[in-house]
Amino acid sequence: MTLVAGLAMVLHPSRQDLPRPALVRGLPARFADADSAFRARVAEAFPLGSSEEILIRRLRGEGFDVHALDRRGSDRSEARGASVSLPSSACTLTWRVRWRAQAGTIVSASGDYGGTCL
Repeated sequence: MTLVAGLAMVLHPSRQDLPRPALVRGLPARFADADSAFRARVAEAFPLGSSEEILIRRLRGEGFDVHALDRRGSDRSEARGASVSLPSSACTLTWRVRWRAQAGTIVSASGDYGGTCL
């Protein structure tokens, strides 16, 4: 490897070289099993009644992109989501977290996992 190529890799690592977020590490290899395990992790990490601010801080800290999904539900809760996608061999893997919050408190949270493969 040349010095220029080595510097380019250090200064601009690919997304594939980045570590996976802690919330998604060590999931089963099969998509269906990993999806169930990820859903359980999200429920455990962000229980109902917990702080939306902490949820957002943790997800952003792990590399998730946080975004609004829609305005308000009939219960006046706000729907939000976050996702992170990383390449892995022949697939791009995506983890999504969706939640509703009311006055800064989580009233529902769920997660799903999938991939787009060649």
